[in-house]
Amino acid sequence: QFLIQYVGEMINVKGSYQSKSFFRMTIVIFSLMTIGLIMIAHSCSKDQEPITIGAIIPLTGPASQHTVIVDAMHLAAGEVNRAGGINGRKLKLVVADSKSNPKAGKDAFRKMEEEHQPLLYVSSTSVVSLAIAPLAEETQVVLAGLVVSNSTLTDQKKWVFRYYVSPKNGSYWYPCWRYCT
Repeated sequence: QFLIQYVGEMINVKGSYQSKSFFRMTIVIFSLMTIGLIMIAHSCSKDQEPITIGAIIPLTGPASQHTVIVDAMHLAAGEVNRAGGINGRKLKLVVADSKSNPKAGKDAFRKMEEEHQPLLYVSSTSVVSLAIAPLAEETQVVLAGLVVSNSTLTDQKKWVFRYYVSPKNGSYWYPCWRYCT
């Protein structure tokens, strides 16, 4: 609850009503992903190395308004870390700019995988997520596509997930949306 209030105050300075709603939902989604990490962390080693989450988000380019995803992830990770992390392990976010470009997104994925080996990746926009989905499948690492309207992203994929609200599936969003606005 504190996080939602803090984010609300921050967004009043940062942007419009749509930005507030998007930002709040991003926090909810990231929190749900964190719960999933708790379950995964139980099966991982118990050492004190941080749990790395990779974010390939357009910080520049035509979709640069998605920087709010990174803001929300930092807020949520900070709250998890202040509460002691997950089984004593802190969350570490590694963020790369996809530049709203598929090639830049693939390059960022490869570099991040080589240098950090995140437990999971978060991406946004259809064009970038579609480009890096085969890489996630190949390396068998979870990719969560946020704000990905292209429903083929998850077709015949084991490691790739998508979250996008549309009029067609809006009813699944409504119960959560009602509590977040």
